[in-house]
Amino acid sequence: MGARRVGWFVAVVLASARCVAPSAPDASLPERVDSGFEGAADAGPDGGVDASVPSCATLACPPWQRCVEGAAGASCVGAVTLSWVFPAAGASTPIDVDSVPLAIHTTADETVDVPWTSSALSMSAGTFSGQPGFRGSTLFLADVDAGELVLTAGWDGGPSATTTLLLTAPRVRLPPVPSFGTNQPDFDPNDPAGNAFRRDDVVGVELDELQPPLVLLAKLDTPTARTSTFPVTERCDAGSCWRVDLHLAELDFPAFRGRVLVWASRPDGGTTTRPRAIPVTRWRWRRQVSGVPNPLSVTRPIASEVPGAQGILVGSADTASSGRLLLLSGNGRLLTISDPVLAQNTRAVHTLAASSSSLAVGLVGTAGARLHLLNTPDIDLDAGVPVACGAAGDHLNPARFFVTTNSRRMTVATSTSSTTVDVCEFSGATPSRIVASTSSLSFVPNSLACITSVLPTNLVRPTARAYTLAFAVMNVDFLGASYSVFAGGADGGIWWLTGTGTPGFPEAERGVWDGGVVDAMALSHATGPITRLFWVDSSRVVRWGEPTLDGIAQASAKAVLPARVETTPVIVAVADQPNRNSIAFVMPDGRVVVLSIPTLGLRWSLPPGSLGVQGPVTSEPIYVDSCERLGSLLVASGNGSLFSFIGDLPAVTPYDLWPMGGRTQSNQHTGGTPFCVPD
Repeated sequence: MGARRVGWFVAVVLASARCVAPSAPDASLPERVDSGFEGAADAGPDGGVDASVPSCATLACPPWQRCVEGAAGASCVGAVTLSWVFPAAGASTPIDVDSVPLAIHTTADETVDVPWTSSALSMSAGTFSGQPGFRGSTLFLADVDAGELVLTAGWDGGPSATTTLLLTAPRVRLPPVPSFGTNQPDFDPNDPAGNAFRRDDVVGVELDELQPPLVLLAKLDTPTARTSTFPVTERCDAGSCWRVDLHLAELDFPAFRGRVLVWASRPDGGTTTRPRAIPVTRWRWRRQVSGVPNPLSVTRPIASEVPGAQGILVGSADTASSGRLLLLSGNGRLLTISDPVLAQNTRAVHTLAASSSSLAVGLVGTAGARLHLLNTPDIDLDAGVPVACGAAGDHLNPARFFVTTNSRRMTVATSTSSTTVDVCEFSGATPSRIVASTSSLSFVPNSLACITSVLPTNLVRPTARAYTLAFAVMNVDFLGASYSVFAGGADGGIWWLTGTGTPGFPEAERGVWDGGVVDAMALSHATGPITRLFWVDSSRVVRWGEPTLDGIAQASAKAVLPARVETTPVIVAVADQPNRNSIAFVMPDGRVVVLSIPTLGLRWSLPPGSLGVQGPVTSEPIYVDSCERLGSLLVASGNGSLFSFIGDLPAVTPYDLWPMGGRTQSNQHTGGTPFCVPD
């Protein structure tokens, strides 16, 4: 009997059970099985009762027999008879049905439950209870493979009967789990935890022998995830097959890796299949950047749209004279970059900055240090090693690059000229951080900051107090100022630096938050109706607030990170998808923690180690836009590798300045639109 007639058949069988006499079993059922012992009870010499004669009070009978008192004493007589009604031998059902009805015919009275079990394909057990005659039960299927299932009703050593049920192909058919190549020492395209669909893959799902109207439902296997619904409207053949393209990018996915459950249902509450699971991961790839196993560092990656160098650029400084500059596609493929300069014996390659038309790369080798501008003659630096770089410019302004070396001088270069200026003495230290918009801000830990303007002339304006490496820059002309910077004070608190471009000290350098030492800051204009400033204090507490003329209107939402941070958080946000806005923190040991905006609830995290980021993290992580898929969080590690993890948004706003959005420091692109990295 086919599986599609299960419901009708069992209903008829159970309804007819009331018409079957318990004492008149069908002649076609198995013979009764009698078991037990019979014997006469001996009378004692005085005619009394022999204590050795059994009685029903002392005789224990198996459940399939009953005790009878006789002249010779009590005995276990009779036997329960039973036979399978459904499933009949050879019946079949898809493996993704929720349950299968079971039915037997038995002479057991209402005090006796008949047990049943299933074979190892689906280890289940239950009982048939009720009146003599037809009895029903239910087999609930778990995750099983197709094959033959053996069902046994009855007892070991007593009456029993078996039947078989063939579990066939599921009604909801999923494609095999993909492999994106072979993991190798220098490139891992597959999640080291096991092959899985990527977070932004499209999974072709087929549904067979299910009557429309239908919907396909999908949900990450965690209580906090939301269920997504996909309509079923496309046929895959002229018969009963339907097809749905399941876009995993549309799912709520609050995890790094996990199982996504997929099932079919009728909107009217009819047939529902049992959920089937597919593995899904945020892992995109890991690429070794260095030419040696243990490099000194991997530099901050950038996304470049410069002709001849379109893709992801990342460099390394190695222990030997083998510094490398790699150009990668969005899927981690090695691309060819036309750059004869790298043929020299280069020890360190620093990917510094890029605009829509130019690319700045710092080279340190046997020939000395230089600033290489792609498609432009190189610029020899001031006999020093490049330690920091910034870029400014958009579709309205020419690109400018700011480079400081360990000689405490700054080179300001464009595609046509360069100027080297002295920057603040920094108490003898080397300026090691630059933020650039129309002006540039450079400073070292626990030292004064210098704001250097290049329009209309080169001016140096030192700040009045020392700051740490924590900072965030706002758009030019915010609140009427030509520059506006939030910086973490060396002694604690957050300070707001603003100026109009005139020589001298900043016009405003006022405290706006009087808390403790700040480890990191980031700011975004795309996180909602207001501009939000996020920061982490030395107690690992994440906070955010709205910058105003009077300071920072601090929100109540807070979170605590598992460790202190040293790199700038990455905000990934767009105003029209607020449920997917997030902020990512990368800890020095490689741990990644991503929080939702604005609640600061945990969205997903990834511990360090063999299944995550390996080695210490010192360079800034960024988020790059993908032309075909969701964007990626790029993390460079101290073991010489660049990791790419899939985010939740296809693109970030083009108006968030570095390093809040990623890409380049100016984060402005030709025509004011974001540049995307192709696969």
